[in-house]
Amino acid sequence: MIIYIQLLILAMIFIELNNSVSDLVSFFSQIKTSYIYQINSMIIMAYLVWVIYFAAILLVSTKKLR
Repeated sequence: MIIYIQLLILAMIFIELNNSVSDLVSFFSQIKTSYIYQINSMIIMAYLVWVIYFAAILLVSTKKLR
């Protein structure tokens, strides 16, 4: 399950890097129309929290190095 979530996070990063904004919007609208929308939105929220957490760790570690 954890590996699946990590793969999903990597896939989402890949999608964000390679697709334009319109493709991303259509990707999220596809998720909204799916019947597991609540699960997907929870995963997206977890992904966003993970990104913010990771960025915070990076900021703290760079400040400690200085």
